[in-house]
Amino acid sequence: MEKRALLILIFFILLFLGIWGVLLVSQPSPATAGTEECADACNERGYDDGGCHRCSPDEISIGRDPWCQDTHDPRYLCCCRCPDPPCNEWQNESCGGNDCGPLEMYQTRSCQPGCGDEESRCVEDLANCCQCDAWKNEGCGLNGCRLAEMYQTRECLLDCDNESRCLEDLENCCRCSDWQDQECGQGSCSILQMYQTRSCDPSGCLEESCCIGDESCGNIPPSFKCYQRL
Repeated sequence: MEKRALLILIFFILLFLGIWGVLLVSQPSPATAGTEECADACNERGYDDGGCHRCSPDEISIGRDPWCQDTHDPRYLCCCRCPDPPCNEWQNESCGGNDCGPLEMYQTRSCQPGCGDEESRCVEDLANCCQCDAWKNEGCGLNGCRLAEMYQTRECLLDCDNESRCLEDLENCCRCSDWQDQECGQGSCSILQMYQTRSCDPSGCLEESCCIGDESCGNIPPSFKCYQRL
């Protein structure tokens, strides 16, 4: 009788172990359960890929449900890694802002939550922070400029250096000869117009041409105005 009871006990123990083993096999591994869903959730929030486990000090937890609810350990959370770099690009705010110097740009940048605090700095930025007067024409071909370029200067305030530049200015720097008659109706002139040309220098100035009314081209009053540049 005792032997029979022992066999029955062993049978139920084995049955219990078998059922428990089947349940274990059917459950996702703690190392993989919810990993894909957790990684997607991390990416959607601006973090790098993550997984379901106990978060390290360098990881950001976004919770357990619903991503990691199938893991066996309730301490397993969806842990995301901070992006590299963890902060956005620097953004210009204003010259002299937040106690920066007048020639410094106040810049800020935000960081991914949990990966760093919002940062700010002062950066010298003469290009944007210098206050300068309007450009003034000094003369063609001066101070190393080409003959067809206008030498310009402007004064700047504070500790900014005065600025200069060479700017192509064909209208003011080109020197042209007198208009020379060519032929009636030549170029794109009408048969009643005189085609005129003149040469211009220095190098870079193009030859000019125009059409004017002329008695020699027909019975019309003469006109001495070049009203069509070609």
